[in-house]
Amino acid sequence: MGKQKYNLIDGFEETAAEMYKSGKTLQEIANVIGTYPGKVGKILKELGLKRGRQYKYINEHYFDVIDSEDKAYILGFLIADGCIRLEERKNVTSYRIAFSNNIDDSEIIELIHFKICPNQVLRVWQNPIGHRKPQYTLQWTSEYMAKILEDKYNITNRKTYDVHFRFPFENIPSQFHRDIIRGFLDGDGCVQKHCISFVFNSIKFLTQVIDVFKDLFQKNPLTPSMLYHIEVVDGKTTKYWRLRIATGHGRRALIKNYLYNGASYFLTRKFAKF
Repeated sequence: MGKQKYNLIDGFEETAAEMYKSGKTLQEIANVIGTYPGKVGKILKELGLKRGRQYKYINEHYFDVIDSEDKAYILGFLIADGCIRLEERKNVTSYRIAFSNNIDDSEIIELIHFKICPNQVLRVWQNPIGHRKPQYTLQWTSEYMAKILEDKYNITNRKTYDVHFRFPFENIPSQFHRDIIRGFLDGDGCVQKHCISFVFNSIKFLTQVIDVFKDLFQKNPLTPSMLYHIEVVDGKTTKYWRLRIATGHGRRALIKNYLYNGASYFLTRKFAKF
């Protein structure tokens, strides 16, 4: 029996790379591009792609430019509920970006998973104490993305304790400011009967949130004036700030329309409370 002949398709390198990044096996790629698995491995090596049981594709450039609703929304959620951790192993520093959220609100983590790291593993974590609901967790390693988040958006590995944190809204197109606020609301906010509230460690950032809503109310003079209250709260390990913005007397409709009108990404549970 003679050797099997293979005919590589046009553009086989690009096809192989895209299939590998999407999590396809060497055999699956080989079947499509017209060769055998060993040859696929050589092609991928020549392209500089990592080898392993599965290629852990990360869209490292996702936050380079905030030019869409999903990027702004996820960035707002990251400010609230995401974290960057520096880990030292054998004198090597790695930058781990992680998200976690109540399993009942899995839609946010699933969105991040789809947009940034589609073949990373989504995990469910149960607090051993048992007094909290299981958490959906997602994490990946990327020094490049961690540097972008720090250099362009002031989001660092010490964000939780950075009482001076300020977000550069001025560098983001104004049409995406509401998406950032909505993402932050879904992470560290609450929709109540007479107000919406936010909690955070930095009063500077909450003051920026106030400014966004002040501008909204000033552009809508027929709506009653903006009312808000900000206070310091003693947490278990540190102090934080709580901002409440009143939603009574027509304010609720204005705020809801600003945050949600035409929006594609939001927590269904919090939207329903409006």
